[in-house]
Amino acid sequence: MPTSSGPGRAAPGPVVPAGFVVLGLLYPAVLGAVALAGSIGRVRQDFSDDAYYYALIAHHLVTGSGSTFGGLVPTNGYQPLWQLLLLPVAAVASGDRQLRLTFVLAGVLFSCFVVLAWKFADGLGARTEGLYAAGYATAVGGLFGNQVYNGMEFALVTPAAMLVVLLLLRSPEHLGQGRREAVRHGALLGLAGLVLVLSRLDAVALLLASGVVVLARRRDRDLRCAWLTTALVVVAGLVAYGAWNQVHFGTPVPVSGLAKALGGATPESAVSVFRSYLSFGDAGPLTSLWLGLQAVLVTAVALGLLRRTGGAAPLFSAPQDAALSGILQALALAQLLQLGYYAATSSWHLWEWYYYYVPLQFTVAGLVVLRAVLRARWSGVLSRPVVPVGAACLAAAVGVGLFVLDDPRTSWTTSSTGVGAWIDQHTAPDAVIAVGDRAGGLVWASRRRAVQLEGLVEDDRYLSVLRSRTIAQHLSEQSVDYYVRGDTLGDPAGATPLPGRPGCWSFVEPRQGQGPKSSVVACDGDLVHSAAQDDGSVWRVWIFRPELQVP
Repeated sequence: MPTSSGPGRAAPGPVVPAGFVVLGLLYPAVLGAVALAGSIGRVRQDFSDDAYYYALIAHHLVTGSGSTFGGLVPTNGYQPLWQLLLLPVAAVASGDRQLRLTFVLAGVLFSCFVVLAWKFADGLGARTEGLYAAGYATAVGGLFGNQVYNGMEFALVTPAAMLVVLLLLRSPEHLGQGRREAVRHGALLGLAGLVLVLSRLDAVALLLASGVVVLARRRDRDLRCAWLTTALVVVAGLVAYGAWNQVHFGTPVPVSGLAKALGGATPESAVSVFRSYLSFGDAGPLTSLWLGLQAVLVTAVALGLLRRTGGAAPLFSAPQDAALSGILQALALAQLLQLGYYAATSSWHLWEWYYYYVPLQFTVAGLVVLRAVLRARWSGVLSRPVVPVGAACLAAAVGVGLFVLDDPRTSWTTSSTGVGAWIDQHTAPDAVIAVGDRAGGLVWASRRRAVQLEGLVEDDRYLSVLRSRTIAQHLSEQSVDYYVRGDTLGDPAGATPLPGRPGCWSFVEPRQGQGPKSSVVACDGDLVHSAAQDDGSVWRVWIFRPELQVP
């Protein structure tokens, strides 16, 4: 397979593969070493609060407590394959070491993503372009978007999706060789697709979009046979997954998604879904890098370049150009389907781990754009192997620098563990706590049984509690001892004075979303702990009094 960057260009030789080694091996190895030996505060700083849900459920599973977060009810509120991958980590480590090893696992999976990106570029004879694109995806999409090392399923979804994309690129090689080869390739794509979907269920959009795009272009028998096989494999796997969940948890899909869908969407929340996607990403003082918008623009430019007009020569080869165009259309359509689904069904904010298509678009579309750039006469310097390797080293150095040199800072995702440690030290071991938003790190560190008031990691019966707006009654039935909240100081939505009860406040639960709301009453006289944080938030712990609750 040729490895030149255009007609007449010299092959880059072994230097460019060395750049992929820097990105895919050296960079995650250094971060992993620092995570293992350095301050745990650095790991916690990168972790999302939701990562602690996964960590604690994994701990409970390997210690024989079952699939539970708070220790009171079983739950399926997680993406199944990521939860499964965390079980070996929890089996060999607990506490801070479990978090450190989870960070290392994310690095291993990132290495898999880079290897697949390398195979993708190599298959197109575009190693140099691929290295530039992978370096940008690493530095911008992975680092400043805080996606790879946040302890969430994003680390698994991206290599799984990249594998599907690689198989889509190679599909033309396996079609037209008879039905048996079509079935074999369809089954392989189906297995890869099933891994992707079980890594994150809404990623089924990529398979749907790919099928629509491919079948809209060609409808020969082998192609239909391959995609029918793919669909059968994925559907069979999802049916088995749904049946397992129905038997063990009373609902075929994760309860977390059902809880977020309560109340549906509003026009404001629908707009927010697309706005947050377009603008997400931050770096130091820059609070918005518009990574989603960047992904949209680079995809649009790449599709324009691949659309040959006036007899223009293909960027790669005619079949490869067609395959790349189909892949980019599928990625764009899948992203639109995902965002449209959440805009129509939920009023919850979408966090960075939802945006797993962005690094794929940077990698694939960026490679296409770089092929056009490197063909230009003025781009000779950019084609020299040392330049993309230098760019890869810079991307890795930026990532290491952000992690190593930036002092661990306080935020609500790190301060929650401090409050949890206070609860562990100052409450009875059999105490039961109730906490809604920001519950992950707090319950992880408190080692207490807990009710997660948003229902994200409760059971299907708790959904009825949410619908009927009877959270306070449910807490009484669960013998809750303490009510905990993490709020932003000065937030008027945090509390409402209770008429006729000086010093008592009515708090809205759950805080997130526009679904059904309940009231939980807490009084100043029952406040046992209050901790203001450097980020402008405050954590408070009250004794929960069933007799104070308002029906």
